[in-house]
Amino acid sequence: MTPWPVSGARSEGLRSLVQVFLRPDPSPAAFLDDAAVDLALAESLGALLGARVAEGRIAVRPDRRAALVAEYHRCRAANFARGREVASLLEIVGDRAIPIVLLKGMALIQSTFGEGERSMGDVDVLVPASRWAEICDKVIRAGWRAEDLPGRAYTVGHDYVRSFTTGRGATIEIHRFVCEESLFAFDYAGAEGIFARARRLPSGLSVPDDNDLFLTLAAHAAKHTFDLPLRSFLDGIFLLERSQLRLGEAAARARSWRMAVAFRMWLSALSWLAPDRIDESIAVAGLGQCEPTWIGGVRARVGSLLWSRTTHVSPWQRFLRLAWLTDSPLEWARHVATRTGLRAIDLVDGELRRRFSSGPGT
Repeated sequence: MTPWPVSGARSEGLRSLVQVFLRPDPSPAAFLDDAAVDLALAESLGALLGARVAEGRIAVRPDRRAALVAEYHRCRAANFARGREVASLLEIVGDRAIPIVLLKGMALIQSTFGEGERSMGDVDVLVPASRWAEICDKVIRAGWRAEDLPGRAYTVGHDYVRSFTTGRGATIEIHRFVCEESLFAFDYAGAEGIFARARRLPSGLSVPDDNDLFLTLAAHAAKHTFDLPLRSFLDGIFLLERSQLRLGEAAARARSWRMAVAFRMWLSALSWLAPDRIDESIAVAGLGQCEPTWIGGVRARVGSLLWSRTTHVSPWQRFLRLAWLTDSPLEWARHVATRTGLRAIDLVDGELRRRFSSGPGT
């Protein structure tokens, strides 16, 4: 998806698709032609579209209906299976006093989406940083397979997340931080931190406070320099519409977490996609114009030029983009230096491992 909050490149097709999903009246059903269906599938919205087709709220060509409804049912079954797998993490950890907080998709289907409406490739959970290494060791001993990143052995063990595949094939990412620790300053362990505000579910797992969940979605978008499928932005729109978000409070929290610019960029993206819904919420919260005040003039033109000639896939080009998404040049420099340091350690660590494994005299 084009990161239009900075670049200015926007797709009316995306906005039209959002309006269809937000349409409350199912009669008569909105009709989507093949081009719109293909766009929804490309933007990871096949399950949600299938759910709406099954409900009769959206109509498509008859020859496409069965496949879309099947997509919805597959997603529902897969999410049920993923839910059971992540619940098994409680048994592996053993200590029920350790909070395990669901993030992103699995958190959203607890209240914002139906079980089969929000597809996901993996499940993200957040655990206390002080217990992260211990929990990762426990799941490995329980038979979960850790994902290896060639040449990144140090980073795998000392970064913000580790990815595991369970015995039944589900992928669960265990976070100790929402994203790279150097990018934002989330409050985790404080009396008013993420874990303290999280709501415990009957299963024993927890979900973030609505404002915290909204901010974690903003951080995820910023981490990917807003180069994400429409599904990720619809997460924010649905959460804002269906929950008890307090945007003024979320904005204050974003400032304290050094992500004020990312938060406003997030609102800018959501407000362009759904202006009738989002602009009113922004006004009620007293946030005024949702775009950062520095967008305009030379900086905006340079940002647009940068976005059009870089890619999120390249780590170094991603660093350049992040200069437009951090709260200050100092924060950006700190993040780049931290990530560069990790990469340097990986290179040294890899060379030492290679020499050690080759043995003396080789």
